[in-house]
Amino acid sequence: MWRKITGTVLILCVLCGCSAVETANIEDIDNSEFTEETSAEYTESTTEELSSEKGVDIDARIVKEEDNMIRMIISPEYFGINETEDAIKQQVRDWGANDISIDTQTGYVSALMSQSSYDAFVLSLRNQVIDTVNRIKSDKEKYPSIVDIQYSGDLSRFEIRCSDTITYEKSIAALELYMVSASYQVLSGIPQEDATVDIYFIDNATDEVLEIINTSDLVGK
Repeated sequence: MWRKITGTVLILCVLCGCSAVETANIEDIDNSEFTEETSAEYTESTTEELSSEKGVDIDARIVKEEDNMIRMIISPEYFGINETEDAIKQQVRDWGANDISIDTQTGYVSALMSQSSYDAFVLSLRNQVIDTVNRIKSDKEKYPSIVDIQYSGDLSRFEIRCSDTITYEKSIAALELYMVSASYQVLSGIPQEDATVDIYFIDNATDEVLEIINTSDLVGK
C-alpha cells in the first residue's frame, strides 16, 4: 500500500518496524465509540471545530456478485506509482483474489474474491491500523512525546495523548495513521467521498486539545 511514495516524512514512516501488540478478530469488529470513555467527550466537544473536506486519496468500489463473490475495483494510488503491473497482480493474488486485470487508461485494478477471502482481507487491514497504533505508542525512541493513542470503533478518529512539547512527531504519526485508516475504510466499502480521518493531539497533563489534523490536511501529502 502506497509503498513507493517519496518524501522525507513518508520515508521515515515506511522505515518503521511493525510489531503486532493487539489485533482484532472478525467477531470483535463493531462501531463502538472510543476505547476510553473520555474519548467520546473530546469528540463531542471538538467535532464542530473540524473543517475536514471529506474524501481520501484512494478510491475503491466493492461489488457483490453471484455465487457469494466480491468484485473489488481499486484506484492505482493504493499500490504506489512505481509498482509494476506484475508486482501489483502478485500482491492482489496474495490477498486470495483472482480474475485480476488492470485498466490501461486509468490504472484501476479489478479483482474477484470469495466473500470469506474478502472478509479476511478487510480484517487484516483493520489489524494493520491497530498494529500501527500500538507500534507508535510503544516506540519511545521515535515518538518520545506520545503517551497514548485512543481510537474510535470505525478507526476513523484518533486521540493522541502527548506532551505539549511535541514537534515533528505530529506529522509522522498523523500520516502513518491516515494511510492505514483510509485504506481500511475505503476497502471495507465506505465510499471515497465519505471516508475521513480525524486526529486529535491532546496535552496529557492538561487535557487541552493542542491541534486537530484531519483529512483535508493529509490528502495528497
